[in-house]
Amino acid sequence: MRIDRIFKKLQSMQIPGGVTAQELADLLGYSRANVSHELNKLTLSGKVKKVHGKPVRFFPVEKHESVNKPISALKSLNPETRDIQKVSILGKFSQDNPSLYAAIEQAKAAVLYPPNGMNILILGETGVGKSMFAELLYDFAKDNHLVKDNSNLIVFNCADYANNPQLLVSQLFGSKKGAYTGLDENRVGLIEKAHGGILFLDEVHRLPPEGQEMFFTFIDKGTFRRMGETDTLRQADVRIFAATTEKPESHLLRTFTRRFPMIIRLPSLKERTFQERNNLVNFFINAEAQHLNAPIHVSANSLNAFMSYECENNIGQLRTDIKFSCANAYAEYISGKKPTISVVSRILPEHVKTALLENVEHRKVWNGYMPAKTSVSVYNPDQAFDYTGELPDNTVYDALHELFDSSSPESMPELVDVENAITTFFRENYNHANKHSNYKIENLISGNILSLADDIITLCETELHKNFRPEFKYALAKHIESTLDRVKANKKIHHPNLNKIRVELPRLFNLALDSLRLIERQLEVTLPIDEAGFLAMILLYDEVSNRQNTHTKVIVVMHGEAAASSIAETANHLMGVNIAHGFNLPLDVKPQLITDNIIDFINSEEHISDVLLLVDMGSLTHIGKVIEEHTAIRTRTLQLVSTLHVIEAVQKSISGLKADDLYNEVLNVFSILDQTTDAVPSAVDAERKLAILTICTSGEGAAKVLQNIIEESFSYRKNYLDVIPIEFTDAQQFMHEYEKISSTHIIIAAISPLELSLAVPVFNVNIVSTDSGINQLQQLIDIETTAQLMIEPLHSMLNNISPIDILPDIRHFIQQCAGSLNIDVTSNMIIGICMHMACLIDRLSSTKNNNSHKHMEKPDSPVNNILMNHITPLCEKYSVVVNNAELDVIAKFFKQSNK
Repeated sequence: MRIDRIFKKLQSMQIPGGVTAQELADLLGYSRANVSHELNKLTLSGKVKKVHGKPVRFFPVEKHESVNKPISALKSLNPETRDIQKVSILGKFSQDNPSLYAAIEQAKAAVLYPPNGMNILILGETGVGKSMFAELLYDFAKDNHLVKDNSNLIVFNCADYANNPQLLVSQLFGSKKGAYTGLDENRVGLIEKAHGGILFLDEVHRLPPEGQEMFFTFIDKGTFRRMGETDTLRQADVRIFAATTEKPESHLLRTFTRRFPMIIRLPSLKERTFQERNNLVNFFINAEAQHLNAPIHVSANSLNAFMSYECENNIGQLRTDIKFSCANAYAEYISGKKPTISVVSRILPEHVKTALLENVEHRKVWNGYMPAKTSVSVYNPDQAFDYTGELPDNTVYDALHELFDSSSPESMPELVDVENAITTFFRENYNHANKHSNYKIENLISGNILSLADDIITLCETELHKNFRPEFKYALAKHIESTLDRVKANKKIHHPNLNKIRVELPRLFNLALDSLRLIERQLEVTLPIDEAGFLAMILLYDEVSNRQNTHTKVIVVMHGEAAASSIAETANHLMGVNIAHGFNLPLDVKPQLITDNIIDFINSEEHISDVLLLVDMGSLTHIGKVIEEHTAIRTRTLQLVSTLHVIEAVQKSISGLKADDLYNEVLNVFSILDQTTDAVPSAVDAERKLAILTICTSGEGAAKVLQNIIEESFSYRKNYLDVIPIEFTDAQQFMHEYEKISSTHIIIAAISPLELSLAVPVFNVNIVSTDSGINQLQQLIDIETTAQLMIEPLHSMLNNISPIDILPDIRHFIQQCAGSLNIDVTSNMIIGICMHMACLIDRLSSTKNNNSHKHMEKPDSPVNNILMNHITPLCEKYSVVVNNAELDVIAKFFKQSNK
């Protein structure tokens, strides 16, 4: 893969000062844009560090374990005097505050900019953390030796002297003895105190125009005079950070703002994510614990209030209110009223406490973050508060993975204890996506999958001339994520009704195939054709969801007041359907009553084919048999209930699976989660992969360049196709190598500067330099790969003939017919016709249905006449007879592909 080669090359290089994208591009033969794109992806993944400058340079993390070492190279400092183990002070802050990622990257670029950094202007509402941000940048600069170790961060609030320019000048620049009445000694100004460090001007919009003009003179020249001096010109090396709550163009001189090339805006607390606010609350409470040097116990209600109340003054107010609450708790502790420093809702400020009553929706979301039965959190002064083991990551499934991985099989049932919390997380994050910008489905599904889902929806809406429901995006993204999990776990994907879907839903099936390729190309994965069956059913479900539809119902039965209905409601909301139904069994209610209610429910529903029961324990495991005795419905019972299992059941029910298949799919959920291997599925024919040969006549150099171009420019399945460079300097030796490769690969094409006579298509090297040539070769790759992919699903469909034997014959028939009909062969055509004809011939060749004694009918149309001429040898080989009705079906595939 291109990204792997770039990373490997970067690791092998030891160039002082780092490597640029252009240098790597020249060495590897790629375009600079492609190399830059891959390097940025590596940077985001944490494998590579980027150092801003002109030009931008990159370092592998393995070679330089922190950002400090490349900085030292740029600053020509001795690396041995540096602590290369120190992690950037902004690293953890960036992780905890993803909405500040862009601002942090801008700030780092400004601080690192050679030779002495850029001046920075920070914009934001009151209390968003501008001062704290400046402190973090100061720590970052200090840790990386960009300012002196003994330097200071001097903070100056311009609002304090806004109405007294003379005093402001004195504070900034200092004063000479006798400069004004009462000054009997020389006074050092803040600029001198900040020498070698950073001066932070807060509320800079309150600086009067005359003060701005005097200050930008210092910025330009680095020189100044104390107030009252005329003959002494002083110098100071000071970096300038400034902050304002106002629009700079309204309150600052243009000559002043021009001297701040880096302007950074910090978002308000309302614009921050729920997780970020949680991190801030934890950080501030832990800071108080360290200040008091004692543990602080915080109740769940107090944390809930801190997370949900309205902070008019943003982070500053949040920090103040937490300080106030901790101070109240400390007062009760030292007075002997409490044995510990305990923050409870009773001692919170009134405006914080009211959030517990008013903000119900916010509280529901917070309940999804709190582990079950957790009433108090303890913040210890000797360690940073870390809640990542209990809080969900980008998706709730990451948290489930951690739970399953950390549990033994014996303790697995205990996971039910946290189901209510997980259920609430799902329901509230999805249902309130439009109400609360922080609780969107982006918190449940990773961004690249959501982006991919958008692309697929756009494709499908264009082709189907319809608009999908908003819930469909999550259903599709969730399905893609589950599919990727199964592929990574090396679990087989098999759809038992694949051929039926292909026959009955040809339009949706073709669209699903196109979507499948889109997934493969964007995510660089290999998926089986069976996955197209699932995608087609998901598309179908959205299309017919407002009409009557027979499907397998999912019934959840659990002990408790609301556990079953809550989980079922969650699954339905997430998938945008009404398939799961929950029946709660309070401890004082007899199971027979619930069984009767379920039977009444089933009898009242007109469109149920099968029922999958998910139950928790005890006598509930036997209700399936009772239901079958009183209804005509087939049931399967699974004694395994969790949110994840119900979602999986609903999702697969949408895909058209019946009870038996649904049972097996849901049962596999735990085994998938337990898998840790990153293995990818191998090609169907592991012994014979496909191959494209790149040939050159002057050593293997040019052939390898062609190989790189193909790997970079074309989309193909790496585990099905190899691009192999080969040298042609001697004809006999070349044929020997060709035959050797043929024994291990199925050669589908060759690219050569010579006109060669081979058993496969031979393309001139110019094919990779034109759009038409690239499209032609890409189409060949798609078709040949599709033919290989057909083998596995056909193995499960055919009873009398081998797919390996019949597929080449059907492909020959397709090529002949396409030529006669002047139609281009597509991969979708290959799949449709091969599956249909293989199943047709397999059925006709069975002993029971053998019609070989009959004669072929006379074609009843010009198209059928062409098809009959080409299919006759195939029918004779397999001793079958195809009539006009069957030819009409085959003809539809060619007509559809010609649209």
